[in-house]
Amino acid sequence: MSVRMTPKDRKADILTAAVRAAARVGFANVRQVDIAKEAQCGFGTITLRWGTMAQLRRAVMRAAIQQQCLPVIAAGLGMGDKDAKKAPDALKKKALATLVA
Repeated sequence: MSVRMTPKDRKADILTAAVRAAARVGFANVRQVDIAKEAQCGFGTITLRWGTMAQLRRAVMRAAIQQQCLPVIAAGLGMGDKDAKKAPDALKKKALATLVA
């Protein structure tokens, strides 16, 4: 018998998968279906928890900043994402350096 995750843990698990998906396909290109596939959950689960793609992108960027996922942060900065701009300066610098390297 498998142990059921708490809603909070499942949400965190989905966000971790979302950051991986965004790093793989690009922050600008990531779709709910990509995230659902990476998180091994239904598309409806993503929609139920975040509602709109704008809300989901905001959560993904915040998770990317927390996880220090430099490619996603750099992509967000390139897109002018509000949350990416709020990242600590040192983290933004490291993220942008990945584009030049």
